[in-house]
Amino acid sequence: MAEKDQVGTPASLASRSSGEKKRGWYELLTLPLPYVLWWYSFGDLPPGFWVKLSVSGLILLLVALTRRRDVKLTPSFAGCVLGVASAVLLYLFFWSGYHIMESVPGFVGTISSVYAYAGGASTTGIALVLLFPIGPAEEFYWRGFIQRRIGRSTSAAGAVLASSLLYTSIHVVTLNPSLLLVAFIGGLVWGGLYARYRNLFPVLVSHIIFDELIFVFLTIH
Repeated sequence: MAEKDQVGTPASLASRSSGEKKRGWYELLTLPLPYVLWWYSFGDLPPGFWVKLSVSGLILLLVALTRRRDVKLTPSFAGCVLGVASAVLLYLFFWSGYHIMESVPGFVGTISSVYAYAGGASTTGIALVLLFPIGPAEEFYWRGFIQRRIGRSTSAAGAVLASSLLYTSIHVVTLNPSLLLVAFIGGLVWGGLYARYRNLFPVLVSHIIFDELIFVFLTIH
């Protein structure tokens, strides 16, 4: 009983608040890491693109998992349906946009250059690394780690926007406007899902299914 009373004392509350601030610093101080990793992944250094992106994803995942206990990841049928539906709608949005914009000079080239990163990798290999670690790594880090931290200091909408802009900015290294647009809109959708349901499971499903559709099963180019 004494222990229970002690939890709510001013001293314990101050200590808890101080601990949260320190943890916040840790999360924000990791932000330079994805910029370095994406510069490496999209650069000309060996090995191949998908190998580099997989290694980069694993590093981000390991960083994000240090706060795994704070992230809700509860599988459910409803969450699975939500994830699949949002992924399909997101894919159809970009598919429609491609066919509307394909007559614009230079546009198709920006899309083709994204697929050029595949570099002869097998379809099976790409499908597997999108399933793990790339999709889960990006969601655990950007939504379950960075967005969740920003959300402790601002509104849910502000956290979605800020994390989406950060997620987009790591792709600036590609100098590809189409890829930047996909990253920004995808970030808004996945960030919005996480803000609404506070559960990373449907967000993971959505990101993975979208990646598999656009890079493996129903490519747009």
